[in-house]
Amino acid sequence: MLAAGLTLNIFYPIVYAIIVGVLLLARAVLDTTARQAEEARKRAEAAQMRAEEQARALEAANAAQQAQLEEQRRLLDLVATLEIPALTLTDGVLFAPIVGNLDSRRSALLTARLLEAAHDCRAHHVIIDIAGVSTVDTVVAQALIQTAQALRLLGCRVTLSGISADVALTLTQQNIQLSDIATVRSPQEALMARYA
Repeated sequence: MLAAGLTLNIFYPIVYAIIVGVLLLARAVLDTTARQAEEARKRAEAAQMRAEEQARALEAANAAQQAQLEEQRRLLDLVATLEIPALTLTDGVLFAPIVGNLDSRRSALLTARLLEAAHDCRAHHVIIDIAGVSTVDTVVAQALIQTAQALRLLGCRVTLSGISADVALTLTQQNIQLSDIATVRSPQEALMARYA
């Protein structure tokens, strides 16, 4: 019995030492895990802050790009308006001075711009001045004829002014008929004919 009591007396401290050792080991593992979890949380917070900063920077860049795009659209609209101006001379009379070459893009722009302006101001007479057009070929002549036909559908009389001697010679050599469009030497002549 004494041996059994001595064994029990030795067994309890060993078990107690093992339990304390396991608890200390568990505490160390828990502390390490808690420290790693805290570091991971801090890294996640830092990453989230960087992501939020990047999102704000992207949003600001997007807003700046949108503003720049709107400004470019506004400038393109201004260029289109200045490229093919349609000016009101008197009540119901539009004047469109054309300068430069008329290609297919500008011809379409001319037609669209004049139709819109004629409709908006209820024009009944449109004077297209081509004194600033350097060359008139069949493509340009066809574009002018089609523009005149479209304007006539809105009830407008169309007068073509500013035909130079070179342009007149080119038109006759290429046998281009502008018989559907009234022609005058200058816009003033078109206005005087209106009041005569």
